[in-house]
Amino acid sequence: MDLSSLKTINLSGSRVASNCVYGTGADFFYPVRKVLKLNVTDTDFFFGDQRVLSVFEQLEVLDIGFNSPYRRCPKDADTLLNNLPPTLAEVYMRRWRAEEPASASCALDRTSLDGLKHLTNLTLLSFQYSDRVFGIGLGKDLFNGFKKLRSLDIRFCGLTTIESGAFSGLNLLEDLFLAGNPIGSRNIQPFGPTGAGPHLIFLDLTSTDIISDNTLQYRPFKMLMSMPKLKELSLSRNFIHAFDAFHLETIFNFQNLTHRSITHLTLDDNFISALSDHFFGSDYSCSLFPCLTHLNVRRNGLKLIGELCPNLKHLDLGQNKLFANYDKNLNAIRQLRWLQYLSIRDNRLRNLSEGLLSSMDHLTYVDLSKNELSHLSRSLFARNVRLKQIDLSWNLLTTIDEVMFSKMSTLESVDLSNNRLPAVTPEMTSFVDSHLALTTFKISGNPFNCGCGMTYFQDWLKKTAKVPEVKYFKCSFPSSMMAEYVYSFVEDEFQCRITLPLMIFGSIFGGLLLTMMCVLPCYKYRWYLGHPRVVARAVIDRLRMVRFEHTCMYDAFISYNNDDEQDSDWVTNVLLPSVEEERENQTVCYIYRMLMVIWFCA
Repeated sequence: MDLSSLKTINLSGSRVASNCVYGTGADFFYPVRKVLKLNVTDTDFFFGDQRVLSVFEQLEVLDIGFNSPYRRCPKDADTLLNNLPPTLAEVYMRRWRAEEPASASCALDRTSLDGLKHLTNLTLLSFQYSDRVFGIGLGKDLFNGFKKLRSLDIRFCGLTTIESGAFSGLNLLEDLFLAGNPIGSRNIQPFGPTGAGPHLIFLDLTSTDIISDNTLQYRPFKMLMSMPKLKELSLSRNFIHAFDAFHLETIFNFQNLTHRSITHLTLDDNFISALSDHFFGSDYSCSLFPCLTHLNVRRNGLKLIGELCPNLKHLDLGQNKLFANYDKNLNAIRQLRWLQYLSIRDNRLRNLSEGLLSSMDHLTYVDLSKNELSHLSRSLFARNVRLKQIDLSWNLLTTIDEVMFSKMSTLESVDLSNNRLPAVTPEMTSFVDSHLALTTFKISGNPFNCGCGMTYFQDWLKKTAKVPEVKYFKCSFPSSMMAEYVYSFVEDEFQCRITLPLMIFGSIFGGLLLTMMCVLPCYKYRWYLGHPRVVARAVIDRLRMVRFEHTCMYDAFISYNNDDEQDSDWVTNVLLPSVEEERENQTVCYIYRMLMVIWFCA
């Protein structure tokens, strides 16, 4: 087999030490000496012959991360580093372990690193997760001589100190990773007193305690001096409780203008509860970050958002405490017309207004998952015609309208999984089938209804290729179909075509019969039912003690039929004398009518 054209060898996790123990490693790899990439991570490769790498003539990328059974690095690190091929451009020495902080045989000092300086083409050097590989600190001028180095990764190396000037000489360095080292020292100048970091673009200070509330109380802060091209800065997990004027002035030392060039700022996993208007606002005369386009403030307990920089293209507010029945706390994002990525996942939002996203014409990705949204307006995404991905999973949605997505010609993915959708409407299924750009439509984890009239949904699931994992969807309703698979359930013909119509008809007939049974007795005994009302009204009038003597003109009013001789005689000879005898000075009004009414004014 001809292996001369092989360009990449990956022996990660294998045990090839036996090929090198007796000095046969060079002969073993001679046929593949022209490979460009070699990965021997998690092996005992160099415990036999540490000069085996010199056989490779064109090697450019080497990963010699060690994770042996005892998690120890080679016993003679200097010999290994001095025999690395001079053609190397990238060296990964991840997961080296030192037994003791200072005296371990694999702790690298200035002499050890001098063995790497013959690598004149070296641009990347990584010691990630190599606990105490440098002892407990970086000395002055430790990396001096790596003139072409552009990326240095010393994350999680157990460093507690960095001397000023530790990175001096790295004039072309663009990416520096210091995350996971409990440094805590803040008055250091890692590039020397002149602040020589003119090309640094990315700086990772995650979990370093360099910019915590405890260390920022002492001024001045020199860590970020003279980095005019710094664009990406990560300050995650630094126990920052406030991002106010004091903190920002201390961190950035406004005179060096480092903050003016920053485009990506990450503040994840701190304790910031509010973002100030003054520092992220649209007024460039007072804004500290006029070029800011990417802002990440995840997992901070954020409750209030002030005015944000209008140039933002990427905003991640996930896993905070933005909650309300309406989106008052989100008013600040309404004017972000250039925004392309928006994440407000895992908050406590219950409702979103129609115009919240209306100004974001360039929005391509929106994540509203893991909230408490139960309803979405049909016009919520009406202006976001460039949207490609929408994540609405893990909410409380019971219905979804296809009109919401109808104007998105570029929509590729919609995630509605783990909501409360009983099914997908026929109109929505038609939209999914007809939308050519849409490739993924997730609806798993919903309480699907497998009752009558849902065979269309089952048929659609069987023929569509845009819904993943359809064979695992289960029915939640009715109870007789619970735990059945939606993909294979069989509609109960007797239940849907005979029993169900009879139940509906019986319910209607029973309701009418019950109504008649209540109405007919009430009509029959309406006079008896009305008697208590009359009695109660009379009692109430009696209790009011109504008197009319001041308003009546007559004491008696008599109306009778004058044509009837018997009635006329009785009124004249019997009724009228009896009234006059009962009360003196009575005033009587006589009217000849067919009825007779007498009213006494007491």
